[in-house]
Amino acid sequence: MGLALTFAGLAFYGFLIFWLIPEYQLPYVTYWIVIISFIAQLFVAWLPARPNSVVGRIHAASGVAVGTAMVLCIWILVLYGQDVPPIARVLSIAAAITTPISYITLSIGLVRVRRLVLPSELAMIGVFSLALITLSLKI
Repeated sequence: MGLALTFAGLAFYGFLIFWLIPEYQLPYVTYWIVIISFIAQLFVAWLPARPNSVVGRIHAASGVAVGTAMVLCIWILVLYGQDVPPIARVLSIAAAITTPISYITLSIGLVRVRRLVLPSELAMIGVFSLALITLSLKI
């Protein structure tokens, strides 16, 4: 699983660094957010999620770092992105609004209400993915 997440991460973060950030002329800080997020994803991929252990806490904190980085990236795109196509702009704004809400709901769900976890995660990933697809297709 670690190997699959590593290769998927290389493809995804490579897309962000080498195409999305330059294409939409995002601020330089976006590169650092993406690089830190990739490193955190490597921790998630390779460190076991053992509850109540140092390794488990690093794993969990890294997962939070990845999610937070994606929320920051979508907001940076909405606020500073240049020449974003109309449909991509609308979906990016929708993602910028729903992703933090879903992320907070997901965080609360992990602690209190487990039935919120899957719907929140699906909403967050779905809207974020649609925004990325429209951005890459430039529609």
